[in-house]
Amino acid sequence: MLSYKSRVNKSIMHPNERTIEIRHLDMTMPEEEVIVQMMMFFNDMGWIDESTQDAYDSLCEKISEPEPSDYSWSKEID
Repeated sequence: MLSYKSRVNKSIMHPNERTIEIRHLDMTMPEEEVIVQMMMFFNDMGWIDESTQDAYDSLCEKISEPEPSDYSWSKEID
C-alpha cells in the first residue's frame, strides 16, 4: 500500500500563511497501476487545467519516482 501527500491550502485566518494539509491514501498495486495509466494518458494528451499544472507535475514525480519507504507490506489471511 502507498501513501501520498496532497493539497496545499491558504489559511483563512492568516492569508499570508500557508497550511499544508496532508492526505495519505492507501492503495494496492493494481490501483497504483491505474494511477500510472491515467498519468500516462494525460502526459500523452496534455493536462486539462493550466492553473493546476504544477500540482499535476509534482504528483507525477511522486508516482513515477517512489521511494522504498513509500511502501509497506502486510499479510492477508484468508
